[in-house]
Amino acid sequence: MNQHASKETMGEETEAAEVPEADPVTLTETDPREAEITSLKAQNEQLKGQLNELDQAERAKIEIQRRIEVIGKVAKRIDDSLTESVHNTAALAQLHTTIESATAITAGLRRGRNRLGG
Repeated sequence: MNQHASKETMGEETEAAEVPEADPVTLTETDPREAEITSLKAQNEQLKGQLNELDQAERAKIEIQRRIEVIGKVAKRIDDSLTESVHNTAALAQLHTTIESATAITAGLRRGRNRLGG
């Protein structure tokens, strides 16, 4: 400042210095970290839902595997029983031949008896 300035000039400068400053304008910009935190929270909730679905799927898989094991055991018993039945009924296939033979024999005996007068 000029050293030779008048007192009036100095007074104006003093008055100007005494004016209170206005409050700074605060912009409502969101903090990038807040946006990231919000995004991560949303992802977390989504992942929790997916984890819950995976847990349910795992429990369902375990139940299905248990039922498959039961079905496998029952199927084995059924197969064993059918194999035994095939073995036990194999002789029945020959029964038809036996019946035909017995029919032929009894018919021959009947003819022989008729010839003999009996």
